Amino acid sequence: MTKIDEIAAAIELRAYDRFEVRRESNFSSDEHSGDVSPIVLSLRRKGRETGSRTILVVQARNERESLRKAFMISADARDSLAEPEASDLYMIMSIDGVSDQDAARIETDDRFCRKYVLREGEDALSLLDRSFLVSGQGESQLTVISDPFRVALTSVAEAHPWVRDHVEWWRGSLLSGDGSGELVDRLLETAREGGSYGNP
Repeated sequence: MTKIDEIAAAIELRAYDRFEVRRESNFSSDEHSGDVSPIVLSLRRKGRETGSRTILVVQARNERESLRKAFMISADARDSLAEPEASDLYMIMSIDGVSDQDAARIETDDRFCRKYVLREGEDALSLLDRSFLVSGQGESQLTVISDPFRVALTSVAEAHPWVRDHVEWWRGSLLSGDGSGELVDRLLETAREGGSYGNP
């Protein structure tokens, strides 16, 4: 089993409870990919008819041309997706011999999609804990980290009293892990209900 096979299997395992996971076989990027062939996974939250996230799992060499091909694959994938799915595109990369510094640089480049690079000594599940597929333990850590977010929302509510009834709903929605399309759907649904905010 290759490294990207391991990562794809970890995604399927981690996503099982929340998402319907499908491996896409009709994605083609022959023009740019060369020897860089992605595993393409589509994740749709269970119980939803629309809105899916696409994950490209790519093995690349730590060479300029190989990395360029990987980035072009993400560009091709984004071009092939309609909104809002195009905004929910992710690429997980296994790069031979990449340094932590170079991995961090690649991850901060959000052209075409959000990127995650497997680090030296990191396993697939640990990598997923840095993504929207965070485990239960990771979600607890995320709650602790997000306390400044609650403070910021409380400050907004103090400045704008009409916000007070909506703070917890907004916080829950923004931290739910929903993609941008799903989040917009929820906000529109609330607007149609006349601004009656409930628990997410």
